[in-house]
Amino acid sequence: MSQENVDLVRLSIGAFNSGDWDASLEYMDEDIEWRAADAIPDQDSYFGRDGVRAFWTAWTDNFEAFRLEVEELIDAGDDVVVVARIRGQGIASGAEVRSNSFAQVARVRDRKIRRWEIYDSEQEALEAVGLRE
Repeated sequence: MSQENVDLVRLSIGAFNSGDWDASLEYMDEDIEWRAADAIPDQDSYFGRDGVRAFWTAWTDNFEAFRLEVEELIDAGDDVVVVARIRGQGIASGAEVRSNSFAQVARVRDRKIRRWEIYDSEQEALEAVGLRE
């Protein structure tokens, strides 16, 4: 089942990157909890698909071609660790923006993403799913 979870997360990210947010959200439970990392401005928890859409909107409104560049997907059973960067082009400045790598953990249950949590580092995400001490 865990490879299926990795594939599900990959499909959700792919739909997000293609601009089809509705398709991306279909991979998520209606009551998903989306939790931002402490290092992210306005960090908070967002609930439900509308909450996730609000988070995405806040982050993408100032960019063109905003996307999540996946570097690695790590199978952790019910959890999938996503190591990635964000990339985009500033609307006002036209400047190319590419973040440092960070990690996220998507928890999958019954073929739906139930929780998505953003971490400041891969180490923190791996510790959260019990893969590193």
